[in-house]
Amino acid sequence: MYIVAGNHEMKSDKSGNIIRGTFKIPENGNGLKLFHPFDWGENTHFVVIDTNEYNNSYKLGETQLEWLKKDLKNTGQKIVFVFGHEPAFSYKCHIGESLDKYPAERDVLWDIFKEHGIDAYFCGHEHLYNMSIREGICQIITGGAGAPLRVTPQEGGYYHFIIIDVKDSGKCEVTVKDIEGLVKDNFTIKNKP
Repeated sequence: MYIVAGNHEMKSDKSGNIIRGTFKIPENGNGLKLFHPFDWGENTHFVVIDTNEYNNSYKLGETQLEWLKKDLKNTGQKIVFVFGHEPAFSYKCHIGESLDKYPAERDVLWDIFKEHGIDAYFCGHEHLYNMSIREGICQIITGGAGAPLRVTPQEGGYYHFIIIDVKDSGKCEVTVKDIEGLVKDNFTIKNKP
């Protein structure tokens, strides 16, 4: 189990220590920060970014952005997923209260994603499901795990979970199911050559 800290977890300067004491956070080369990478299987690289450092929400900062560039440059994995709490591009509920609060820094982050060809950015914060593609990068908002829903079911306001089937070819099949097990969305992320 890996954690992506959100705005509700970071309530004091001790919050990061509590999270690190509860969950095993992989080493990132930058001390006790909550951003880190890990690999899974033969071809998949995961990166957790910290969008909610205490007293610095919705920003990644130069240290984390430089670390991210280096990590993405050095991975040899075919498939790369990045996870953060806030959307880079809000859909409905938190416009101006996500990474879009600082659009210049958000755009630097998105440029890093494009430069290194990540396959998808997963986030929450908005209590709904939404998938969008911007400049070839898939953003999946998956905020329907139990908090009160903020939009109608037609707008993605339903409790859900996501299954990602990573193929050896680099293709990723994504299935979104509601809590009754009904398929709500299904699509393929094809890895870039």
